[in-house]
Amino acid sequence: EARFATLLLAVSYHHVWFSQNARGYTGMLFWALVATFLLVRGARSRSWLLWTAYDVAAALEIYTHLSAAFFVAAHGIVYLALAWRGAEQAGAGLVARRRLRVRRNAQQSLTEIAEGAIHGRESTRHQTPSTK
Repeated sequence: EARFATLLLAVSYHHVWFSQNARGYTGMLFWALVATFLLVRGARSRSWLLWTAYDVAAALEIYTHLSAAFFVAAHGIVYLALAWRGAEQAGAGLVARRRLRVRRNAQQSLTEIAEGAIHGRESTRHQTPSTK
């Protein structure tokens, strides 16, 4: 029975065709993993060498199997999302620095007003040029 099953698999058109077709998917998976690894490393370090290696891996991935273009498109979407999130976090940091600057200026103004009230003079910071 085992020999007969082996003979059937050896001459079966569908089995041979699907076995040959699956070879491209293993190569695509390999290059997709390499490209994903390089994408993550490149996004962290921003090295041009890593990005060049990513480009080569993505090109080989698409060359191996055309369906790999979907992986590369997904990588682009992920990279844009990471860039947007990074810009959003950087913007949040900018807003925090501006709030801190406003808070310092307000604190400084209140300190000058309080000192002026204690010493019996007006704050020179908020006077118009004609009253100085």
